[in-house]
Amino acid sequence: MLWNVKHPQHYKLRRYDAWEEVAGEMGVDAETCRRKITAFLASLRREKAEMEKKKKKHSHRR
Repeated sequence: MLWNVKHPQHYKLRRYDAWEEVAGEMGVDAETCRRKITAFLASLRREKAEMEKKKKKHSHRR
């Protein structure tokens, strides 16, 4: 499965292995790592949206 790119589970296994590798580097389990990264990315999206909102608000004042 790992080396057969046409196998339906190939991509899923590669993702799993990648999460395990990142988790090992961070010193946590893969699920904790996945949750933390998901939360971090959500925070980035919220911050970006807020910045865009402020940018548009200030551009209308001119």
